[in-house]
This record gives sequence, C-alpha cells and structure tokens, in this order.
Amino acid sequence: MKYFMNKIAASFLWGTVMSASWVLAGCEASDFDFDDGWDVNRADSSAVTVDTIQGIDVSMYEKARLFPGLVDTLTEHRIADTLVALDLSRTYAGMEDLCLKRLSFADKEEAPQPIYSTGLYAGTGELVTIYVPEGVWGLTVQIGMQTEDLTNNNAGLREPIVYIQKALYPGKNTVRSSLGGYIWILRDRNTQELSETEIKFCGVYAAPDFVVGETDKAEWEKKIRTTTVPWLDIRGKHVTFSVERSRMEMYLTADPAFAGKMEQAVMLWDELVYYYYHSLGMSEGNSRLSEMMPQFTDRFIFDTQLSVNDTRSIDNLQGIMFVKTSGLYDAMVVLDSIAHQQVFNVYDKFVERYHPTYSLLSDSYKETTFVPIYRLAEHTWKQGISSGLGDMGIGFNQAKSWALAFAASDTVKYRSKDLTTWWDKNAKCNNRILGLLPLVQIAKYESRYRQEEEWTAYRKLWTKFREGNVFGSSDLSFYSDLCEYFGVDLTPFLEHWGYTIEDARRSEMAKYPLLDKEIWKIDPSADDPYRNVTDYDVANHPVRVDRNEWEILALDSAGNTNEDTEYNNETDKLYVGKLIDGDPYTYWSSYLSPWENNYQDSPRSLPYYVIIDMGKSQTIDGFYYANGDVRCVSSFKVQTTDASGFALQEHAQQTWHDIGQASQTLASALKNERFVGFDKGKVSARYLRLVFEERNLYRQAETDSLGLFEKYHQYRQQKLSEFGTYYKKGN
Repeated sequence: MKYFMNKIAASFLWGTVMSASWVLAGCEASDFDFDDGWDVNRADSSAVTVDTIQGIDVSMYEKARLFPGLVDTLTEHRIADTLVALDLSRTYAGMEDLCLKRLSFADKEEAPQPIYSTGLYAGTGELVTIYVPEGVWGLTVQIGMQTEDLTNNNAGLREPIVYIQKALYPGKNTVRSSLGGYIWILRDRNTQELSETEIKFCGVYAAPDFVVGETDKAEWEKKIRTTTVPWLDIRGKHVTFSVERSRMEMYLTADPAFAGKMEQAVMLWDELVYYYYHSLGMSEGNSRLSEMMPQFTDRFIFDTQLSVNDTRSIDNLQGIMFVKTSGLYDAMVVLDSIAHQQVFNVYDKFVERYHPTYSLLSDSYKETTFVPIYRLAEHTWKQGISSGLGDMGIGFNQAKSWALAFAASDTVKYRSKDLTTWWDKNAKCNNRILGLLPLVQIAKYESRYRQEEEWTAYRKLWTKFREGNVFGSSDLSFYSDLCEYFGVDLTPFLEHWGYTIEDARRSEMAKYPLLDKEIWKIDPSADDPYRNVTDYDVANHPVRVDRNEWEILALDSAGNTNEDTEYNNETDKLYVGKLIDGDPYTYWSSYLSPWENNYQDSPRSLPYYVIIDMGKSQTIDGFYYANGDVRCVSSFKVQTTDASGFALQEHAQQTWHDIGQASQTLASALKNERFVGFDKGKVSARYLRLVFEERNLYRQAETDSLGLFEKYHQYRQQKLSEFGTYYKKGN
C-alpha cells in the first residue's frame, strides 16, 4: 500500500508541475540518453489488474509474454518524461508522386510511410502520456510494430492483433496497450509546413535502438545485454530494421565485434536502397516530387507469423514484413552477407514492392534488380570490404567470361535464341548477367570516354520514362534514346550483344557518328577494365541498306509463287516478305503441300529463285543473310543484271551474272547473320536474284527407314530468315 500512495503523490506532483509549464518539466531530447525523471515501477502483485489512471493492466500478461514479450518491471526503469524531436518538415512522396505504379496490390503497396521511430517502448498494460505542442495536428501514436492481422490464420503464434493506434491532438493524450510494444509516431501523409517538433512522452521505457553514425557501440552492447525491452529499431539513412533484442544479444555473444560489423551492414543496406532509387532517377534534396528520393526510411519488420503463408510479405502499408528466421536476419544485419550480396531473400521483396509497371528494357524486373546490386558489389570492392567484385547471386565472375566471349564473337548474333543456346552450351549459369553486363559497360563508357559520372544517362532516361508513364518499352527504344543522349551511333555495340535493330531505327541511329571504341570488351571486374578495348574500325563497318522500299518475289523453276502458306493463322504463313522484315525470328520457306502422314511434300523441282528490286541503283559492298531452322539452305548464289524496267515475274527473260555465293558454314550454336563481300568488290545494282540449287542441310534421309523424307522431297525445302545488302562506312 505504501508504494501505491507514493504513486498517487508522484502523479499529483507531476500534474502540478505540468500546469505551470510543460517545457520546464521536459528533459533533453535524445534517442537513448534518458537522464532524469526515473520512476521505478514495481507492482505489489503481478496477478492484480489496476484500473486507476496511473495503474497497470495485467490482464494480457500471459499473452504478451508470448508476443511481443514483457518488460521486467522489477528491474527496468520507466522514464517519467522525456522529449523526442521529430522532423515533421519532411515531404511525403507517394507512389504516384514518384511515378512508380505497381503491377498489383495497387490498394496496399505504398512508398515509405511517414513513420518516426521514437526509441521508446510502452510496457504491457501501462499508461503512456503524450504531450503534443499547440498547432501540431495530423499525428497518430502506434504501439506495436507488427500490423499483420492474423485473425484468419489457423495456427496463431501470437494474438491476431498486436498493435493499437490512437490519434494525437495538441495538448495531453493518453494511450494504453494491453500487450505493450515499441512506440512509433505516424504522420498524416498530407500534413505539411511543420518543422522539427518535440513531443513529450511520460511513463515509457528506453528501447535500445541503434542509430547508424550516432550510437556508441559499446554503450549499445551494454544496453542490449542489460535491458529487458524486447523490440528495437536499427535505424539507417534509408532503411530501418525492426528486430528482437534477444536476437541481437545472440549475435553479440557469437561475435564480440558484431556491433561494428552490424553498423557497416546497415550502411551497405543504405547504399543498396540509395542505388535503387538513384538508378531510377531520384536524388536526395530534390524538390520535384517525381525526382525526389523518399525522405522516410524503408522499413523491414520482423514478426513471428505473417498473414500470408510465406516468410516474407510486401502486402503491408508500413513496410516489408518478415518471419524471424536466422537467414532473413543474417541478410539484414550480418556484414558478410550483405558485403557478398547474399541478400536476395530480402532484397527481391523490396524490388517487388516498388517495381514500376513500365520499363526501360524488356526485362525491367531483372534490370532494376541487378543494377543496384552491381553498384553495391563494386562499392564493397572499391572500399576494401570485399576482396573483389562479388558474384551478386548470379555467378557473375564465372558467367562474365562467357558473356564477354559471346559479345566478342565476330558475327552478328540474335540475342534471344542465341544467348540461350550459347549459355546452355558454354556456361550453364544464371543468364541475368547478359542483361546486366551491357548496362555496366555503358556506365563505364560514360566515365572513361565521355568524362561523365557513371549511370548518368541511365538515371536520366529512367526519369524520362517514369515521368512519361511509358508502358511496355523495349531494349531498342532505350538504346535509341542512349544514341540521342550521347550523340553516338551505338550500332556496333548493339550488334555485338545480339540486339536486333530494324531498318528504320538503324536509319535514325545513323544520324550520329559511329561508336569508335570496342566497349563491348570492357571487363568491369578486371584491375584495368579497359585493357582489351581498342579503337573500332569505323571505316570498315558494314552499313545495312534500308529495305523499306524493296520489292521481293519468290518463284520456283516453273514460275510459280514459291511460299509455304499451309497455315490457318496468317502470322504463321511463311511469305517471302519475311526475308526483309527485320525480324530474325520470322522466315520465308519455299512451297510445301498440305500435311499427309505427318509429312509435307516439296514437289517443286529446284532451282528456286528470290528476286529483289531495291528501288534504285545502290553501290554496295556485299550482302548478309541469316540462318533458317534445321531445314535451312545449304547455299545460294547472288546475282544481278544490267537490265531495268522489268517486272519481277519476268526475271527469267533477263541476263544475270553471279556476284557472290553464300554457304552454310556458320557456327552451329548460333542462329546468326553472316556478312559476305562480293567476289569482285563493290557493285552497283538495283536488281538482285538469289538462286537456290542445292538440297537443304536437313539430313533426316540417313535415319528415315521408311524413306518418307525422300518420298516427300523434303530435301528441296529452302528456308531463310533474313537477307539484305550493305556498304562500308568508310567507302
């Protein structure tokens, strides 16, 4: 009873002081150092529920003991009053403001919320009093970090609802949570024109928060080992981790140097999140909403169970939620894990949460994921935190040599199919590097050859695309914009990486000087990334002749139209026009009869002809062509004529002479293009004729015991993807 009377007296004295001046009663604003106003709180009986305004409600003690945990009121000091400074002037930018529209969860996913960690904890069932200055509106107190509603979950590892919220008004506010929990202050998203504000809290405990760059690590270690406050926030510049105190004590026991390493790990997470936003064109201190880097931290919150049957969830307004497993903890606070990019079980959820619906490249999810990861890997390497450029979770260093070999090969590749074939044959690793490495090489090109900050063009184009809400962009649109940004024709670079460039886009790119460095040889993990880069032979670069005005016709030896049109779907018909459509995955095929006994007949006798009118006389150095599939051509002649003014159907009445020969000696692993110079050098021509006289490369006859291949003349089928002409840049 003596203790209870002392409590009443203390409450009366505090109320008297407050009526005079609440400012005079406050202590120094600090995240951790609560030097005055201690009130030792010891209840006479833990089995008593006290309903007086200053008492403790112990009705949920047993539930709270399971989760979120109890503060030991026999040993822990309750802070009578303290001031916490909150910077309410920060601008909130929502997903629409940032032009980051989502593919799903449109009603739930949000940009980092205006939430403030206080470094304070509300005891189970204990009354907390909060004083808000006059004129400050739009604040809410939340007790409890975990906002997952487990009402519909079968196996409840905790109470379904373990947090409470209450609106705060200027003056005195009281709040009590029957379970207790860490205290956050939430600010209304639309509240503006506020400045740094001090909020007074009474009847709270100090949580052992860690603030990067501010917290004394030895003091923090001492607090972790001595306090019984069960939850805390680890606060960086761009991230906040809501974690268990007991888990931090386990790390400290295992590694006495853990506190310093953890601070480095959080700093690397800050870097990673910064790189993500920075890569999308956002910057710190920018006043434009669309270019503003979020001013509130991304929150990663641990829980004992989630409302989804998973260990991770982005379906939460306040942050990304995680089940408290060792692997997920390691990915956030263990230096070695983040330094070696072993963070994808956490990071991919972050990317998924903010992944835009529009893209710069065809696979924007991988692109927006791995550019920041690469930048982090390079940062840890340059800072000496890791011994080299890490593998980034994609076997980067093993895969890199194969990717560079692919880019260096001297024929033009078709990116989609060729990369898959090449990869399966040579590397058999994660092929995400094939989208990442060209972007890294462009960034290195900026710094080495253009004296600009790396990733500047990438960021500016992302800003342009976000602000324009561009949906479903393509790789070539991005690289075309890069050509415009640099004022350079990047065609050699794109061709070496296997990008297919349609004729019209080539013409647009050709307005600019041709790239004069072999930047596809840049090796970012080498001590000298530019060691193998030499000048590109601009004079001998093959410039493709625009085929938009060409006329083309396929005929057999009897003058019949020679195309395979035995398909119901128009897009599946193999017209000869597909030879000049710029799409390497469409084909012309010679005539085939309807299916019979699982075979198609090729009854028309060789030779076959493809006749082309280029529209005007062209001075050209050679031609290029692309493979078909397994039933592809083995060879063909290229001819021209001095005749003019004739219809293509009349080709047999003209005199033709040979100027070149194509043969299928290409690498079997690549469905690529080959450039072939004319036999006698430069040619002036308007009309061309391709003559197919040889059986195709399909050798089924050798294994066809029924002889059906020969019976149906399938060796006669000719199939080709692309044909065009070129001239040398320097000629």
